Amino acid sequence: SRIKLIGCAINHNLAFGDPTATSRSDGSLHSGGGVAVASAVGVNATIELSNCTVQHNAAGIFGGGVSIEGPQPVLFTDGTVISDNVCTHTGGGVHIVDGNVTATDTTIAGNRVVESFEVTHGGRSYLLSEAVHPFSRKSGNTELIKDYNAGLYAEGLPGNGGGLSLRVRSNLVLTRVKILHNSVFKFGGGMHLQVQTSTAARDLEVRNCFATIRGGGITVMQAELHLRGEVALSDNTVLIGNGGGLSCQSGKVYVHEDGRVTFANNRAFAGGGVVVEAGTILVMSGASLSLLNNNALTKGGGTM
Repeated sequence: SRIKLIGCAINHNLAFGDPTATSRSDGSLHSGGGVAVASAVGVNATIELSNCTVQHNAAGIFGGGVSIEGPQPVLFTDGTVISDNVCTHTGGGVHIVDGNVTATDTTIAGNRVVESFEVTHGGRSYLLSEAVHPFSRKSGNTELIKDYNAGLYAEGLPGNGGGLSLRVRSNLVLTRVKILHNSVFKFGGGMHLQVQTSTAARDLEVRNCFATIRGGGITVMQAELHLRGEVALSDNTVLIGNGGGLSCQSGKVYVHEDGRVTFANNRAFAGGGVVVEAGTILVMSGASLSLLNNNALTKGGGTM
């Protein structure tokens, strides 16, 4: 089957199941403030949002705007805007796990992952952070949250992927996508790309995104990122950590032959433009990578 939404406004919605009134053992009741997509292996289905807006939605845990689980294709096309959404765990704009997503001519802007947030909906007030605690456990001093994908515990790192979070066996293709003004309280203000994922981006702009600890623009953690065409990461900020533009931690970033990648005016405590820790950035023959006017408070203004 194929579902295509054209010109729809999906705005001012809330995903927040009452944690005291449910016996569900996962967090899916609190995911996908605007849109939640779940698919299974062997199901022939495609979902497309074309020239849609997904704005001002909220979710207790995953995907303030959109939450995607499962391998069937999901498409964002023709001027779709995902903006000003909020959640309290991962993926302020878009959360993807075990998914295959393509975004073309799409803007992801002004989304947030926050530690605590109160939203009024339907005449009631909801504290979004209350959704996290019934589905979590402690490991030492680290909180782990039970992931709704196959019931597995996510590595307990709430606060990631302000614009977009990509996790676990997922593939993402971005063409002429803008990721602007997103923020998180830990990693990946614009995008957080995690273990066992691959992202291919052409003509990408990541600008004015903010993270407290790592990767103001993008974090690549044990994942692959392929860059082609005109790619600009500019004016992104990390408050107390490193990698203002990009943080690559045990990941691989490829700048392909036709890639022209610029890191400009990014700021961090260390590694103003780029930080690489046990990872690789490969600039192929014919490609270019420029670091311009980036700033670090301590060391590695351009890269570290």
